[in-house]
Amino acid sequence: MCACNYRKWLISQLHIAVLGSPQIYHAGQSLPLPTRKTLALLLYLAVEGGMHPRAHLSRLFWPDSEDAQRQATLRGVLRDIRHALQDRARSELPHVLVRRDALGLDPQQIHLDVQIVQELVAALHSQPAQSTVERLSEVLLSSQGPFLDGWSFGDLPLFEDWIVSRRAY
Repeated sequence: MCACNYRKWLISQLHIAVLGSPQIYHAGQSLPLPTRKTLALLLYLAVEGGMHPRAHLSRLFWPDSEDAQRQATLRGVLRDIRHALQDRARSELPHVLVRRDALGLDPQQIHLDVQIVQELVAALHSQPAQSTVERLSEVLLSSQGPFLDGWSFGDLPLFEDWIVSRRAY
């Protein structure tokens, strides 16, 4: 990758911190999202990785709504996420992957703090090295607390269960 393409990739990346209070940066700036559920959906997609059926996501975030209303709300939240990312994007690299029946984020466009911790722990298990221990210590010291610290969604029991299970991990 030439230096200009690498710079474009680095600037366009989403930097997501979920250890502590959630923070999202894009193009070097904090990424404002209109609602906590919009932020929660983006965090869920980033942490879980892969593609997720729209029906599952809509039930996870709008469990008390009718199916048609859930799907319409999900479309609106997806529009908000894409709009926020386009406002700060300087490239054509897509962050949100959209299929007719599923959504996800491009893992090549995300820098996720918890993923770095997982990779370092895996490296320790396969080849313990002092440099890996030191890097893991640095990352953990720079984290601001447990997974989604201070976040609670009592009105979303399935999402709340997901947060609790991730904290235990």
